[in-house]
Amino acid sequence: MDNFFHPIDVVSILRNNYGDSLTLEFSRYAYKPQTIFDERTVFDVPISEVSSAWLEKEIGSLLPNWELAFNSRVKDWRGRTFHVPMIDFIGKYALGSYSNFEGVLGAHIAKRMMFFDSGRSFHSYAPMLIKPGEWVNFMGRLLLLNLPQGPLITDARWVGHRLMGGFSALRWSNHSGAYLRLPIPVSRDTVFDPEGGRNP
Repeated sequence: MDNFFHPIDVVSILRNNYGDSLTLEFSRYAYKPQTIFDERTVFDVPISEVSSAWLEKEIGSLLPNWELAFNSRVKDWRGRTFHVPMIDFIGKYALGSYSNFEGVLGAHIAKRMMFFDSGRSFHSYAPMLIKPGEWVNFMGRLLLLNLPQGPLITDARWVGHRLMGGFSALRWSNHSGAYLRLPIPVSRDTVFDPEGGRNP
């Protein structure tokens, strides 16, 4: 997984695992820090149409100060809704022990997580589909990664925003100038501290 160059490769794995009948959800949004609601336009794209050329075209068509995000909601050919597990971490420090991460989230999700450096923080995706009730449970578990008197691991404001919105979303572009870079892949060893602490 360390060879992936952009989170779009999460879609390639979803397509390999679930086929071409899925419809993915994306959003264009205007970056507004420290607000409760963001300005966001949601749209669907068949998974077979999502490619590097598609991504380049979408980013190129963004309005000034807007970004492109991949949303967690996915529909199958029957119209049933699922979610792709996503995480927005706090910062880019080593995020404690992997064993605690796996223990809270469950091995079936944790072991599939792919990690990306988004500039100021780490992002993560598990290229799998979970049911809506499982997604709510997963989002709650993200908050439980932030242990009392321990270092903050996940972005609680992001979790709150996404629960209110009914889907997760992580940035795929760097168009507005508000961020440091496009997300790029990093290894699990970059994200987790084998000693179990958080190293500045």
